[in-house]
Amino acid sequence: MKNEITVKLTCSIDDICKILEKRDFHCTERYLLDDTYYIPNIVNTKGLSEREILKNAIILRNIIGDMEEYQINKLTYKKKEIDEQGQITKQDKVECSILNKEEGAKFLNAINYLEIMNIKEIDTIYQKEGIEICVKDIINGDKLIEIEECEKFDTIDKIKQELERLNLPVDTNDYFIKKAEIELKKIL
Repeated sequence: MKNEITVKLTCSIDDICKILEKRDFHCTERYLLDDTYYIPNIVNTKGLSEREILKNAIILRNIIGDMEEYQINKLTYKKKEIDEQGQITKQDKVECSILNKEEGAKFLNAINYLEIMNIKEIDTIYQKEGIEICVKDIINGDKLIEIEECEKFDTIDKIKQELERLNLPVDTNDYFIKKAEIELKKIL
């Protein structure tokens, strides 16, 4: 998994899409990302931070594209190394494709994992000249953009410089927004 930055938008989803399109970014993909987070039932969440709770989470992920036949189901485990300032220094993920979401939920329940939350978002991918920007509209949550390292922008610093050059309406106080932590905090 490539490293990435995630920042909050300071405008609406419609506005950022219009801005990107005016700057010749092209929409290449749009889909609903439906993530259900599960943790081992032996984890006592009392007194744990959101990050500590989520470090053992498995995500049951359902991706539904614009076309009805485009649907992906998988189990995802993410491992992130985070420094003292809260910046993600390294991350990796392991994914396992499954036939459907219901069977994935049955499997997780059978191995004693409990559902703790569900996050749905509409993701729209824009590309231009080697950079890909994912506009993330979290249902009942934040509006974000995410940019992953790529061949042209192969470090976090290069991505930050490009984001600054693009002068998009984003809050750059935190380049590593962790949506799952934000959403979990709302329900604890």
